[in-house]
Amino acid sequence: MPLPVFVWFVLLTPVGCSVAWAHHGEEKNLKIGMSTALSGPSARLGRGVRQGYEAYFYHINKSGGVDGHPLELVVKDDGYEPEAAALNVRSLIREERVAAVAGIVGTPTAVVAAPVAVAQETLFFGAFTGTQVLREYPPNPYIVNVRASYAQEIEAIVSGIYAARISPRHVGFLIQDDAFGFGGYANAVAAFKRRGFGNELLFGKYARNTNHVESALAGLMRRPEPPRIVVMIAAPEAAARFITLARDVWRQTQYVGLSFTGAEVVLADLGAQAEGVLFSQVVPHYTGNADELVFYRRVLREFDPDAVPGFVSLEGFLSARILVAGLERSRDLSRASIVRGVNGLRDAGLGMVSGISRRGLGLTWPTQVKNGRLVPLSSWSEGFKNDG
Repeated sequence: MPLPVFVWFVLLTPVGCSVAWAHHGEEKNLKIGMSTALSGPSARLGRGVRQGYEAYFYHINKSGGVDGHPLELVVKDDGYEPEAAALNVRSLIREERVAAVAGIVGTPTAVVAAPVAVAQETLFFGAFTGTQVLREYPPNPYIVNVRASYAQEIEAIVSGIYAARISPRHVGFLIQDDAFGFGGYANAVAAFKRRGFGNELLFGKYARNTNHVESALAGLMRRPEPPRIVVMIAAPEAAARFITLARDVWRQTQYVGLSFTGAEVVLADLGAQAEGVLFSQVVPHYTGNADELVFYRRVLREFDPDAVPGFVSLEGFLSARILVAGLERSRDLSRASIVRGVNGLRDAGLGMVSGISRRGLGLTWPTQVKNGRLVPLSSWSEGFKNDG
């Protein structure tokens, strides 16, 4: 994928200091950089990922850090805008001298920020996106994914649609008008085509970082019959706005969001209107009894007694846990050694790192809003209504 002009500017603009990172006597803290959305419609996702990282770093620092170095998360707000993300990552690496970049939120930001980190031979870790752009094969050693890809999320959803015997002719898509939305839509087209359906899939689109979804709804109303299912490849606030509008015209339609659609945000914004909405998750339900989940809730409570557990902060927490496992394998905590340490992991909890781990975990979990709560489902077809 060709890079925008401003990314080449970020990569090639010279600076007066060395970009190599290494500990000096006066540099006690081990800095990890994060560019994320702390403002704008996707801010609650960015704050959730940051909270998960900070909670785990807090836990590690209580025991002395990594090899005696306290972990410091250096965070810059990109507002979910690509140009800001690329500039932030450059600044984090060259000026803040971070050892690695982690937890960037979003496809449009990640696809332009990752090349900046790679050009500086710096680890780009655990992006909060399932875009295929970061999942090349053979994998780039500087780009390490934790979560499943959007292709895997959508494959699971489409499989559930077929298991519920719902025709793809009754499925529509709300998509963000950028690499995230159209990348996910292309994944859906491919998933349906593998099952023998090659016709057009109806979609409506809206502009990134807005909640202006009226034209998207109009696009989906081009067919006279309402869709049975709308799959939302969209940011949380836009998805919530779309559901609010669509429920006034479609009474029986079901809505399905990807992990990035932010189940907790949509539920908080819609309240009772969110009843029945389905969401794909790329981490297990945070209320589970697995040791890792109990540990997450305990550390989060210790870090911030007012913090509310959720899928987004859990993903940040687990990503931070895997990153730290890689840091602990690093010989001297140089950037090159950190890359080798993370790539050498084989298992860092919940089976999350193994084999071709740099392409992502590959596991997804369906959830649904029932009686005002997000509950786990045993299968996607359990959540889809089949009225014959």
